[in-house]
Amino acid sequence: YGNPVRRYMRRQMVDNADGYIAASTRGRDWFLAFGVGRENMFTSPIPTSFDTGKIPAGVAKRSFSERPFDLMWCGRTTSSKGFDTFIEIAAELVRANTISKIGIIGCTDLAAISDRLERGGLLNITELRGQLPTDQLPAHLSKAKLCLFPSHNDAYGLGVIEAIACGAVALSSDAVGCAPDILDPEEILSPHQPAVWTNACSRLLNNADFWQKTRQRQASCIKHNTAQHHASTLWHAICQTISKRQGLRQWN
Repeated sequence: YGNPVRRYMRRQMVDNADGYIAASTRGRDWFLAFGVGRENMFTSPIPTSFDTGKIPAGVAKRSFSERPFDLMWCGRTTSSKGFDTFIEIAAELVRANTISKIGIIGCTDLAAISDRLERGGLLNITELRGQLPTDQLPAHLSKAKLCLFPSHNDAYGLGVIEAIACGAVALSSDAVGCAPDILDPEEILSPHQPAVWTNACSRLLNNADFWQKTRQRQASCIKHNTAQHHASTLWHAICQTISKRQGLRQWN
C-alpha cells in the first residue's frame, strides 16, 4: 500500500469509476475516505474458493471430539503470513499439554519446515502438507478445532471464511481485512503477541461448550459469503451503473 505507483493507480481508478464494490466494512470505509458516496457503493463479502454445497452437512458440523487436529494452519508458511507466530503458539500449547495434534496445509518448503518443526519438538505431532487444490481443503479443514491466521498483511482473509465454513473456529490478527465483520474483538489479536494467542486457544480448547458456541456465532456471520450473494450484488451494481449512465445521456 506504500508503493507510489500503485497508490496513483488506485487513485485514478477510484476517481474514474461509476460504481464501487467493497468486500468488507474496511473496504467500504476505504472508499468513504476517498470521498465515494454511499449511494454508489455495494458491499459484497467474498465467497469460499470451493463449493460449500458439496460439503456433506455431517462433515462441516463435526463436533469438538470428532476433530482430531487441535490447531490447523492453512496458507503459505511465510513470515508475512505469521507462520513464526503460529510456531511459537503451538510450541507453548504443547508445553502446557493443551494440544496433541497439528495440521499444516500450504507448506512452501517441506524440507525446511520439517527441520524447523523438528527443532521445535513439533514434528512428531504434525501432519504436514504442501499447497493443495481448493476442492481438497474442506476434507482437512473439517478436521480442525482451531484455525489460526496471525498474518501481518492480509487484505481480506479468505482463509478465515473457509475455515469457518468447514466448522472450525478461527482466530485472526488485526491485519486481516474481514476480521471485524466476522470475529468478536477477543478473537482478533496482534501477531506480535503470541502469548495472547496461546491464552485464547487454551480457553477454546479447554471448554468444548464455549468452542461450540463460538463456532455457531462465527458461522452465522458468514451467511452472505456465498457465490450466489456475490453474483447478485455484482449484478445489482452493474444494473445501477448502467441506469445512471442512461439517465445522464437522456439528461444531456
